Amino acid sequence: MVEMSVEGATLAPMNRLRSVPLALVAIVVMCTLVGCIPRQRGESTEVRRDSDTRGEVAPVLPANPPKGLVVEAIRFDLTYRPDDQDFWTPTRSESKCVAEKIVTGVGYQRLSELGYQPGTPGAGLPDLAFTPEEDQLVLAAFQECVDYREAAAAILFGKGRISNSSAKCLAKVLYEAGVIGEIFESWLSKTPIDPFANDGLFASRLSAGAQVCLTPNDLNWPTLKSPSDDQDLIDADAPAGSSDSNHPDDRRPREEGN
Repeated sequence: MVEMSVEGATLAPMNRLRSVPLALVAIVVMCTLVGCIPRQRGESTEVRRDSDTRGEVAPVLPANPPKGLVVEAIRFDLTYRPDDQDFWTPTRSESKCVAEKIVTGVGYQRLSELGYQPGTPGAGLPDLAFTPEEDQLVLAAFQECVDYREAAAAILFGKGRISNSSAKCLAKVLYEAGVIGEIFESWLSKTPIDPFANDGLFASRLSAGAQVCLTPNDLNWPTLKSPSDDQDLIDADAPAGSSDSNHPDDRRPREEGN
């Protein structure tokens, strides 16, 4: 399972890349879009992809699993999405490619020794005690097999909080800056992205891309609740003096807790 999307993406506790609110992207950033049969989910529309493995059962790895079973286990983890959650997942061909490269690079017996078990909290790829060299082998597998630009666009699109065109535009900026790999590094290390590392390249490209790609409506979510305090997010259209106004004099008391 690779959880990723933006309101509606991070790779999650086990091994999914799932999304964070777009309003927080400039500081933290991400880590579900998916493709065939559209259906309504709340205020957003989800599109299924052929990669979905809903209904499948995670294979159980014995003490000394055969190589092919470990490949299938990783493929399952990378593509499985619970029906009630929104994650970005690689396609079946991408996930199989990643799985084969990880098993070849790290070794299926080594993965078994480290306690890898698909579909099991605490036993996914990000939970394993890889060496720095093994970390790089895992990340290289994603880089070689996954369409980073498409992945970033899906993560940014999230639950449709920004438009498809804006998400693709911003993904192009990040892709050309060569920073999308940091999302996968963050997932594998289970640590937040530092947007100011490497002379602030991630932060500067994200900021520049947002100025070019996003419209005022992309960040105007007056009906969306903040996940941290269950309060409405800023309404960019609210006039000064209203409770959710973005005007400095109105925002200051809220920030000071008055």
